[in-house]
Amino acid sequence: MEGELCKGLNIKKISKRRHLKIISKYKIMAGMDIAERRLAQDGSASFKFKNHAVDLRLSTAPTIEGESMVLRLLDPDSGLKTLNSIGFSKSDEARIRKMLGKRQGLILVTGPTGSGKSTTLYAAMDLLRGKGLNTISIEDPVEYRIDDIKQIEVNEQIGNTFPEILRHVLRHDPDIIVIGEIRDSKTAKIALKSALTGHLVISTLHTQDAAHAISRLLEMGIESYLIRDTLKAVLAQRLVRKVCNTCKGPGCSACKSSGFKGRVILYEWLELDKNLKSLINQEVNLSKFKAAALKNGMQDFAQNASKLVDRQLTTASEVYLVD
Repeated sequence: MEGELCKGLNIKKISKRRHLKIISKYKIMAGMDIAERRLAQDGSASFKFKNHAVDLRLSTAPTIEGESMVLRLLDPDSGLKTLNSIGFSKSDEARIRKMLGKRQGLILVTGPTGSGKSTTLYAAMDLLRGKGLNTISIEDPVEYRIDDIKQIEVNEQIGNTFPEILRHVLRHDPDIIVIGEIRDSKTAKIALKSALTGHLVISTLHTQDAAHAISRLLEMGIESYLIRDTLKAVLAQRLVRKVCNTCKGPGCSACKSSGFKGRVILYEWLELDKNLKSLINQEVNLSKFKAAALKNGMQDFAQNASKLVDRQLTTASEVYLVD
């Protein structure tokens, strides 16, 4: 029934007729083609709410029942986080800061879609700005504007792809290159060669954990020696639901009776030393590599999850869903 709220969820059912009108309205706002319903589209827009600017990122996808639309709300004022507000332990935050102080090599942030990789990347850029370094970022799209960072937005329709922009960026003598995402072998090869020739390169990659970043690069056709010579560290992360501070779990009006409100980071921080690098080859044994990393002091998802549960920040059933 139109207007009926689904029990336990903040979801409102609407009629198909109204659905079409809402989709069209947002597509017009975002400069998308309202007549095109067969192809996926991406767009952006902004609006003011109580004299406060809010940015929108929109994406549509055709389904057999009609167009599906996803909206991301970005607050330019409060959305940007610092490293110490993300949720790393003090010791790991110190290690991450030290690694970001390097002037050569590759640092990767990995995880699935929606794991907070972009938030971490922006926190890193916020830390690096204002230090007199030539920092250039390549993003798709630019979600937050940061002073003292030269931000370039990908536009594949006119040929401004990640690898194409990266090639040109190298002519601008950058100290630090931030790549929103390594999606293909071309970008990966240029990124790692840049890290080899006197640049600090920071990027994201889709992998299930820190160790799999190595196998993913190998799958992209990167030679093992290049990974050994450039890869400095990998931060693998997930976001899990955080126990509601108001009710501490049973459910209340603040968390809409779910028992959860907000999210907390679950992560692995892997630094590569000579011993770990020696294990990297074209037929790398990831089980052996991870065992060596754990012996070297890395804490994996399971260990960090246990700490979050002990601190009552989340529940065992919630972290159980993380591979």
